[in-house]
Amino acid sequence: MPICTNCHHPWTRGELWKASLTLKQSMTCPHCGAEQFQTKESRKKGSLLLLIIPLGMLISFVANGLGWGWWSLILYLAVVVAVYVYFFPKTVRLTDTEEPLW
Repeated sequence: MPICTNCHHPWTRGELWKASLTLKQSMTCPHCGAEQFQTKESRKKGSLLLLIIPLGMLISFVANGLGWGWWSLILYLAVVVAVYVYFFPKTVRLTDTEEPLW
């Protein structure tokens, strides 16, 4: 779980999801109010985690072509969402300065 670099407050999952679902690049610490940013490595890991969605959709469409039905796509998407919700907070690391992605 991410930890504030200013006050060393560990963020909860709910606090992290609330802060990350905004359009701002920065996230405000719920404890001290300091502006926090995801590290470059953290953003790359989060992007890689999202790559399982199109890959799995392709597999599901192939399964549908084999006669498995649309339920396989729905089941896969439910599993992907659950995996992303579980692993995303584990990949987030915070810093007090904004880092360029490349």
